[in-house]
Amino acid sequence: MENLITEFKQVLEEEKFSKNTIYQYARYLNEYVSQYGDPAKQPQKLIYKNIKKIQITKKGKIPKAEEEKKEDVKKLTTAKGQTLKSVIAYLKSKGLPSYDLVKLFEDVKKQESEKAEENKLEADESLPPYMTYSDDVNRLYDTNEPEKIRQYLINKLLVTSNCRNQDLVATIIKTKNELDHMDQTKNYIYVNRNTLKFIRNDYKTVKSYGTKITTVSDEKLANSARIVLQHDENHNLIPEKYWEQNLSRFVHNATFKLGETNIMKMYLKHFNSLSQAKKISDNRGTSLEKLQENYNINQGN
Repeated sequence: MENLITEFKQVLEEEKFSKNTIYQYARYLNEYVSQYGDPAKQPQKLIYKNIKKIQITKKGKIPKAEEEKKEDVKKLTTAKGQTLKSVIAYLKSKGLPSYDLVKLFEDVKKQESEKAEENKLEADESLPPYMTYSDDVNRLYDTNEPEKIRQYLINKLLVTSNCRNQDLVATIIKTKNELDHMDQTKNYIYVNRNTLKFIRNDYKTVKSYGTKITTVSDEKLANSARIVLQHDENHNLIPEKYWEQNLSRFVHNATFKLGETNIMKMYLKHFNSLSQAKKISDNRGTSLEKLQENYNINQGN
């Protein structure tokens, strides 16, 4: 099984998938294979039945087949969707058909969309006002504690660049030589005097939108990057031990247990205009239509 996953990851790397996508695909394919065997050797009807049985626990782990009947296991379409995408990508990498699974995936996406619409209003009402959140973030800088200042920098970058969690896997640099010789497949935070450049070469939609650069002139932001650079031995915004596992949890805790999606929701609700939506669309590498589909955006300026 290990060779199967390794070969699959190599194919994805050759096709220039992002590191996070490769990790997610490999994770869910591994879960499928460990429970049901190699899908390349199975008819699609059997794969369909297996994926229909996939459930996810509250801890976010897909249980083994024998554990599926436990009362504390909640059935979520997210697990099906992630497993489906992984298996479809794997079958395509083998040159095998996947048309029945594609149809199932479309059905699952519809279910997820309907469920998300039901929960959206209730969840949005529970979020704090954006300015309350902003005041909490600013107080982090005033502590003068390196880890609190790392937390400050994370939150500020989420707001100024509207990025995703994976984008925050970035190295902080401060010399022109480092900038000129950076790895074009990685993310960087370049700090020069009171200006910070957040350079994203590795993010979800990089193949569609190319490298993203967010430039911010702000003394506190630039200084916070210098402090993190000084106190992290590898000069990373996110400690390296969280890159492959628990990244979402780390960012969740750093953002007062809000998470990057809720921060974007608060931002959009506070600065609700078409121009702000366009800014987020450009920064995030997401179509404006997708934002309008998921958020109640004021069509005025």
